[in-house]
Amino acid sequence: MKGDYIISNPPILEEGESLDLFESVLIHKGNAYYLIRSKDKPLEILKWNLKTGEKTKIPWTGDKITGWASSKDKVYFRIKKKILEINPDTLITLGSFDWEDSNSGWHDMVIDGNKVYSHHGTKFIIFDLTTGKKIEEKTYPVTGVQRMFSWGENQVGLVSTLWGAKIQILDIGTNTVTNEYKPSISHRALMKSDSAGKGKLLVLDPVTKNFFELGLIGNKLYDLSKGIQVLENGKAIRFSPIENEVYAEVNITAVSDMTASEVSLVLPPNETYSQELTDEQFTKDSEIEYDGLGNRSVRFLVPALSAGENFEKIVYKAKMKRFKIEFDLSSLKSKLSDFRADSKFSIYTANDWFLKYDDEVVKAKRAEILGEDPDIFETLSRTQEYVSKIPYKSGKFEPAPQVISKNNGACTEHSYVTMAFLRSIGIPARLVWNYLPTESSDKIFLNHKFVEAWTDEFGWIPMEPLAGPAKIPGSTYARHVIFANLNGVYHEKISGGDRLIQFAKPFLANSKKAKLRLDFYKKGIEDAEISEVKIQSRSLQKPTNEEENVFVP
Repeated sequence: MKGDYIISNPPILEEGESLDLFESVLIHKGNAYYLIRSKDKPLEILKWNLKTGEKTKIPWTGDKITGWASSKDKVYFRIKKKILEINPDTLITLGSFDWEDSNSGWHDMVIDGNKVYSHHGTKFIIFDLTTGKKIEEKTYPVTGVQRMFSWGENQVGLVSTLWGAKIQILDIGTNTVTNEYKPSISHRALMKSDSAGKGKLLVLDPVTKNFFELGLIGNKLYDLSKGIQVLENGKAIRFSPIENEVYAEVNITAVSDMTASEVSLVLPPNETYSQELTDEQFTKDSEIEYDGLGNRSVRFLVPALSAGENFEKIVYKAKMKRFKIEFDLSSLKSKLSDFRADSKFSIYTANDWFLKYDDEVVKAKRAEILGEDPDIFETLSRTQEYVSKIPYKSGKFEPAPQVISKNNGACTEHSYVTMAFLRSIGIPARLVWNYLPTESSDKIFLNHKFVEAWTDEFGWIPMEPLAGPAKIPGSTYARHVIFANLNGVYHEKISGGDRLIQFAKPFLANSKKAKLRLDFYKKGIEDAEISEVKIQSRSLQKPTNEEENVFVP
């Protein structure tokens, strides 16, 4: 699904120019209009064509504008005691009529048929468009309203910098708030937003540089500007993609003479619910391998090296697209006592040294958190909410009982607790080995872990308690770079540790004869796409080097 607008060449305020926070942006037939103020110039109206990017500044020498609105083919400006019909191309006044309102300050107005809804502090007034007469006056059912915009018949959207990034939908007839939306954008940017049709909102703010087309899918507003993908049944969505070219560069320096050998490099899967790979390229003399869990790696040749010699090569390239992901799990209403996982998932329900899920500490905490026979959705939700509240602290790969007892740990320890809870009650769970990109960096190096749980309806879904929205199972905005899914803690092709690369097992002896380094790069990101996801980081210790980094910033 894509938006209706390709927002092109957004305006940049020149030195000395400003926009009043409480004056709205007007949207009319693919054009945005702003009131531009400057100390050195008279008031100007900037007209910006959203598709072509063309901009025109037109001086306004008429009376002070105190509100404006679009209705079908017409544009109206309000001035003191009058309404003006305006030509939207030239901004020439086509006609005027009296208006029963003497306010001289800015007041948003929304035209709905022959009615005009006008914002006035703690209340709104309904006027008749054809006569200018006041029909009715109502007090808002919520406090702090600062802006009003159109939201369909007999409805308006309300925003306020006092509320944060939140939109409340007001039903005019009943004067009640019927819906609330919390889009992932700057709350100040919402002050420069206007309706773009039913269920769509354009956010166009040159000050915060937020330019979005938001569309309503289900009961949430999503950024449509880069396109989004929705599961056929509508119960999952992936959105806000970032696309990069990625490549893996290997550097091997021989400490002593070494024979020709082979090196294994773990590769990302071709596609997951949150990640796509295309246009893959591999170094020659290489071979793709799969382990017993379906994880990929590439094995390639390294020539014999004398002491001091260096081998450096890009061995893998691809285009990678990463998404934010949300699953709607509310339909998972079967009781936990009725759930039976298929026997093929037995390896994902097994106990292990890092889980110890039969330990009394785990059993007691699990009973406290889950209660008596919850349904699957409640089980997943309560588990993730509890784990998300465990303070983040650099860990020592301690098993779940110790993490619960001391009530802190790093991403690996958070994963152990999640897996211990789920596996102990028969829900398959596996460890996801991934790297968490710093979007402003050209390297992918931050080693990270989270958990996936199996559901019969959706398959594997993320349980990521350290990245937003944190407490909600099935959703994560971190846009991880996934490398492997593990039933334990080790990759079959890599001997222990958190490395993506090592000498292939027949050539492990060369590990003592050479220094092996991998740099995983990404490029092609634009400044406008940079969006850091904050990770819980209480009492976080700085890593000593990138190779051993098991912490999440």
